Amino acid sequence: MGRRCVAARSFLTILLENIMATTSTANGTTPVYRALFNRVAQNELKEPYCADLMGELACLASIIGITLEEMREFAIKNHKLPRHGAFWVTEDLMQKLLAAHGWKATEWKEVLTPLSGLPDIAILLIDYDEETEIGRSVIYQRAASKDNPKGFVETVIDPAYWVPKEKQVTTDIKGLTPSWYMGIYPMPYPTSGIPKVPPQVGKK
Repeated sequence: MGRRCVAARSFLTILLENIMATTSTANGTTPVYRALFNRVAQNELKEPYCADLMGELACLASIIGITLEEMREFAIKNHKLPRHGAFWVTEDLMQKLLAAHGWKATEWKEVLTPLSGLPDIAILLIDYDEETEIGRSVIYQRAASKDNPKGFVETVIDPAYWVPKEKQVTTDIKGLTPSWYMGIYPMPYPTSGIPKVPPQVGKK
């Protein structure tokens, strides 16, 4: 666990250095483009076990920067996720998995604003059925535009293996209507938006 924590802190330090440049111009800084996350598909396990139920874990793996296999094994060993049989990736489990890797996650909240009103990093619940209360998860990120120094780009990263390649990572989000979202923030900043000043990672 010690080596894992050091690795998590090292990764977080690098990530924070990158996302520092994506602070809104409203905070008085000039945004610079940085890509944050690589897509992790929810069917990337060595054994194709329950790929349809791996959407949330794939989103977490993408944000944390590990493989889906590593994410699942961590959840099994540390948070009692069943290795076989039925399971459900709950809000509480998602929060604990992110916290263990240096991220703060809010509870699921109903989407009541346009996407521009959401946190800069969020997990969205889309294709939601109110009767069954079931949907699927994608990553939403807002980052500074590399083409427009005063603009921002909204990107959705979809871990689903059945979506067309051009929609797996896309800025074409017109018509996207998420029902719920979970805000994601680098610890120790449980605040809105990307922090203006980087936290002292690894220091009390």
